[in-house]
Formats: sequence, C-alpha cells, structure tokens
Amino acid sequence: MEDSVVVFASKRVGYEILSFLLERQYKVVAVIVAGNDDKEIFALCERFSVPIYCFDVAKVLELLRALGKVAWCVNAWSAHYLCAEILECFAHRINVHPSYAPYCLGNDNAAWAIMENRSMAAGGGAFLAGVCLLEMTENIDEGGIYAVKEIVCEFGIKGKELHEILMNEAIGFFKECWEDIFKKKILPKEQKVITKYTRKQTDAVKYLDAKSYIKIEDFVLRILANDFSPRYTSVLRYEGREYAITLEVKAI
Repeated sequence: MEDSVVVFASKRVGYEILSFLLERQYKVVAVIVAGNDDKEIFALCERFSVPIYCFDVAKVLELLRALGKVAWCVNAWSAHYLCAEILECFAHRINVHPSYAPYCLGNDNAAWAIMENRSMAAGGGAFLAGVCLLEMTENIDEGGIYAVKEIVCEFGIKGKELHEILMNEAIGFFKECWEDIFKKKILPKEQKVITKYTRKQTDAVKYLDAKSYIKIEDFVLRILANDFSPRYTSVLRYEGREYAITLEVKAI
C-alpha cells in the first residue's frame, strides 16, 4: 500500500493532525486511538468513513498484518509504546514530539526544557525549547530527526504554559513539513541522544525539602517547570507535612 497511512492519535494534537491528513485526502486506512475518551477523533473518523480502533497490541498487529505493508505510521500524541513488531509493519514511521531534539527527549518535555535552561547567547533570561519530527524505532526517541524547530521562551514561564505552546507549535510544524517528508524530500538524520528523561525522574525533582540547600536558580526553575496547577505542582516538605507550591515570576 504505497501511499497508505495509519495514524496513532490522541487528544487535541492527534485530532488536528488527523483532520489535516483527511482534509488533504491522504490515504488514511486506519486510526488507532489511546482509548474511548478521544470522542472528537471518533466523530472525525465517522465523518470521513475511516476505520478506528482502540489501542491493543494484539488487535493492532492483527489489523496491520491484514492491511499488508503500510507506507506510513504517524504517531500524533499517542502515549502508547509501539513495539518492534508493530513498527516493522510500516515502511516509514514518524513521531510528532514536543522536544528540542536531541535535548529533553522522553517524558515531560516542557518541564525539562525549563529545568535544563538552555540559555540563549543573547542573555536576558531567554532559553530554548522546541518541537521535532522524529523517526520511530523500538528505542524510544532515539530515531533520526526529520526536522526540528527551536522555540525561544522567556524566564518565568510555567510548565503548563510551555506545554500548551509546544502542542500548538507541534501541530503547525507537522503541517509545514509533512508534504516534503511524505515525498521523501526530507529524510531523517541520525541523532546522538544527549538528554532523555522518565516520569520517575520528573516526579523525583518535584519534591523540595525545606531544610535542604539548593541554588535559588534551581529552586525557582523546579517550581516553574512542575507547575501544571492545580493538577500537578512541586511539593514542599516541611516539618513532616507536604505543601503544593507555585511561584509567580514577573519582570520589573
């Protein structure tokens, strides 16, 4: 199936990218969603008469083997790990990723972009985050880079705010690059993985012991990075109790 596409989609990014592919009449032969919560994606597939399935490894493999070799796997914000058996069913695999590859790969990319604080040479507190389009391999986020876009952020931005920016930028960047990638005018370039993080590492740094010593810069960046309030924040441990902690940082 030379031009066929299977989309693994979830949430707003998945919806927007799938809409883009369908409206431009790419041959989307199936959509795999993370779960039943993606109701807008279900409605979109119904409107365009595209088969849609909830993620299950055995069922996905059965579907892909029935389809035969599919040209493209597009992973649009689905958090499910795609094993080697699934990836081998595609000629090409691309992942829409909210990181300034090869930095801040893995989980919680907005938070780690803030904490890594890759400062701009110009100073003024600005730092770099980004979005990229990665080739998918069985080693998470270690495939080649199709394209990457840097995003300049100002000191004081919170994790939740940066995450929203990265989602919007990821959608736009995919739309900008997809046709050239699809036509093989852009090919993936090998990357050396510099930094990659897990959710366990993110959870570990959200805890701040009130009586430990830490640089003020690191203290502030940790609080800002983990501020997805009210759902998720840094936690201050003081006198046997824990407190959600956030900061407001404004230039004066």
